[in-house]
Amino acid sequence: MRSNAVAAGVLCLGVLLALGPPVPAQDEDPEVAGVPESLHAAERDGRAQIRASLDRQFGAWVKREDGESAFLRLLDEIRGTFDLETTQDHVVLFTRERGQTAVRPDPSLPDPLALTPLGKNAQGCEEFRHERSSIVLVRIPTTAGAYFLGKTEVTNAQFRRFAQRRVYFPGHRSGEFGGMTLDADDQPVVSISGMEVKAYCTWAGLRLPSSGEWEWAAHGGDSATLPWGDAWPPPAQAGNFADAGAVRAGWWGGIPGYEDGFAVTAPVGRYPPNRFGLHDMAGNVWEVSDGYLLGGAWTEFLPSQLLVDCSEPPSLLENRAVGFRVALDVPDK
Repeated sequence: MRSNAVAAGVLCLGVLLALGPPVPAQDEDPEVAGVPESLHAAERDGRAQIRASLDRQFGAWVKREDGESAFLRLLDEIRGTFDLETTQDHVVLFTRERGQTAVRPDPSLPDPLALTPLGKNAQGCEEFRHERSSIVLVRIPTTAGAYFLGKTEVTNAQFRRFAQRRVYFPGHRSGEFGGMTLDADDQPVVSISGMEVKAYCTWAGLRLPSSGEWEWAAHGGDSATLPWGDAWPPPAQAGNFADAGAVRAGWWGGIPGYEDGFAVTAPVGRYPPNRFGLHDMAGNVWEVSDGYLLGGAWTEFLPSQLLVDCSEPPSLLENRAVGFRVALDVPDK
């Protein structure tokens, strides 16, 4: 009994880490040949009762410190009477739509398409402030047109603009490492799930960049192997990587002779921008794209992890070295 519940919990966690699994239909039940419609109706009614019962209990146990064990006990109780698939379908749906994505409506928020021109940056690219998220977007030119990309990684403060409006999990804390905070307003947000990233983008009216968009922007229009060129070790102030400070904080290793001034995540925009005026395209935190993590982080000290085209699987989400940067299509004029 317990192993089944744990398996269900692991499966639900796997779904949360995915960026976009389909949402199960609430009243869907399997077709069974020869079964009268009245029994199908009774099945739907019974499932509705399960969901209603879980709804009533959700608000209470989700805020408890033992919420995970309470969740498993709840599955154990239901498993004795109802099939695991029915319970599992509900919990997946329940966690997606209620746990991390349900946001209180706020008519005072700016329109998600509202952009304020800020002029051109020192590199000659146009910048705009996205009013709903407060993120500065840079217009990235390409041979096929243009797109907007966040000037920096999304910060804790910017993510909390969304998270404080959530119905069941208001607020967010990025945590700490080695006694040093990852949670300052100007540090990049970390310790977030793929579902939270997707929910934030939906709320803000933004999206994640494709891996191709991210790599073009990281190259800054050239073909260098590393975001700063081809040299190793990185030149001074190239970015926030695992250095001697990270080693002193308890990390596994660092780049010999390199010091970036921060043992963990640095405030965004602390290092010089690239040729498009983008900050932290190398290091600080891994950034989520369309199915990949890109850019390396404060935890990395191997050249292979900092290559412009280096990518990692998204299973590393909910990690203190993983954040994200947003993108937006340039609207038609």
